[in-house]
Formats: sequence, C-alpha cells, structure tokens
Amino acid sequence: MKEFCKVIIFLALFTGFFLIFDYLDSTKIVGKRLIRLRKQMAESARVRSVENRKNLMEDLNNERLADKIDSFLYYTGLKYRFKGLSVEMFIAFNCVFATVTWILATTLGGVLCGVLVVIVALFVEGVWLQIRAARNLRIVNENLLKFLDFCGNYSITAGEITGVFEQISRFMDDPLQTALEEFTSEARATGDVSMALLMLGSKIEHPKFKEFVRNLEISLRYCADFTLLVNSSRRSMREYLRTVNERKGMLREALISMAILLIMAFVMLGVVGGLVDMSVSELMVGNMVGRIGIAGFVLIGILFVRKLLKVNVG
Repeated sequence: MKEFCKVIIFLALFTGFFLIFDYLDSTKIVGKRLIRLRKQMAESARVRSVENRKNLMEDLNNERLADKIDSFLYYTGLKYRFKGLSVEMFIAFNCVFATVTWILATTLGGVLCGVLVVIVALFVEGVWLQIRAARNLRIVNENLLKFLDFCGNYSITAGEITGVFEQISRFMDDPLQTALEEFTSEARATGDVSMALLMLGSKIEHPKFKEFVRNLEISLRYCADFTLLVNSSRRSMREYLRTVNERKGMLREALISMAILLIMAFVMLGVVGGLVDMSVSELMVGNMVGRIGIAGFVLIGILFVRKLLKVNVG
C-alpha cells in the first residue's frame, strides 16, 4: 500500500511540474520577464552613466554608491574583460550566486551553515576583487612615469591629444592600455575630448593619473601647448614615488613590529597557560575574552593588509 501511495504521489508531482512548465513555455512569462528586466537594467545603467558624466563635467563630488561600485569595477579590470558589464548586472549576479550557494549549503548542512558559507564566499570574492584592484594599481604606477615621458617626447598640443594617446597606448600595459584605447574611440566618436578625458580619469585608480588628466582637461580650455604641464607632472610623479617608497619602508618596519608582538603574545599565553594548567588553544578559544582577542587580532590584520595593498603599488 505504501509503495502504491509513493507511485501516486510521484505521478502527481510529475504531472504538476509538467503542467507548470508547459504553461510557462506556452505563455513565455519567464522569457518576457527576463527581457523586461534586462531592458530596465540597461535603462538604469544608461541614466546613471549620463548623470555620472554630468557630475564629472561640473566637478561635483556627489558620487552615489552605484557610481563607486562602477568605478571599482573599472579598477579591478572586470569592465575591460567583460564588455557591457554594469553595476546592475554585477549586483544581480551576486544575488543569484549567493542564493544558489545558500540553497546548496543549506541542503548539505542546515540554515546556519548556509548563512556562514554565503558570508565566507562573498568575503573571498571581495578579497579577490581587492587583490585585482591592487595589482592594476601597481601596474599603472609602474607605467605612469613611462607614460609621462612619452607625452613629453611627443610635445602634445590640444589638437593632437587623441592621436598621441593612441600611439602611446601601444607601449602601455593593461589596464592603462585599454583605458587609453577607449579614450581614443570615445573622443573620435563623440568629438568631445574634454568629456573623454574626464571618463579616462574615472577609470584609473591612481591619484597622480587622475590629477594629470584633470589638469590636462582644464588646460585644454585655455592653452594649446601642454609641455609645461607634462614636465610638472613628471616631477610630481617622481616625488610621489619617493614618498611611496618611504611609506613602504615604514610599513615593513610596522610588519616586523607586529610579528614580534604576536610572538611575544604567544609566549605570554604559554606562560599563563602553564600557571593555570591550560593549553594556549584553551586560553584563546575556550572563553569569551580569548575569542574577543582573536577577533581583534583578525580585524587589525585585515586593516593592515588592506593598507599594505593600497600603499604597496611600487
């Protein structure tokens, strides 16, 4: 009797799902919703791009969260690798990824396990993106002085920026090469070199590159020869590299100091553990104070590594 009931339940479920999918296929509801959603995402990205360009032209510092995410996607190089990637698509992908991960993890280990796995997965993704952004920042830093030297050799003027940047881009590494190529394409397609320069500056994270592009765009309105600007930027870039090297030296000293303090902390824990007849692991994870201390060490480590990635661009 039980086997017969199982067969009936299976046939009922199979029939129900078959009818549902047949209905969805005949009415094209899912396809229509996806097409509508894609159009809405494209329109939202277009409107946000127009507003961002307006803010850049007016030099307004009122970036929204979506604009910051869009700039970060450029910094990581994802927008160069995946043409057409927008903030809306990135958020939608992460929502789908988190949902699928949660369902799989919940099926295997329960609800709490699913939440923890999703948090860890998103954290790993964030670390990976930060590493990509730091790597691109380092590459730009290594290429920027060469870029300014090329600009000085060409003696660029207002009417030659597009052609000069196109020739220089061949000798640069990504992401600077791709950003210069996109600048050239946009400047020739729209005829608005100033706007193309501002967009170029927003795609590269390096502060000295942003400063040079902004000064170049301002000079474009008032003078024809940018030789003095290029020479000044080269001197500024050399001074910046000297400062970065000094900061890297200070961070190396701080890293050594943190390592010594960490070793001393373990030694002290070993001594205290011997006095109270407890192991180091029991002292660290066996009570609330130890767990709070571990959380503090982890937080300090994360902040230090993030600072190290930001500074270590040379």
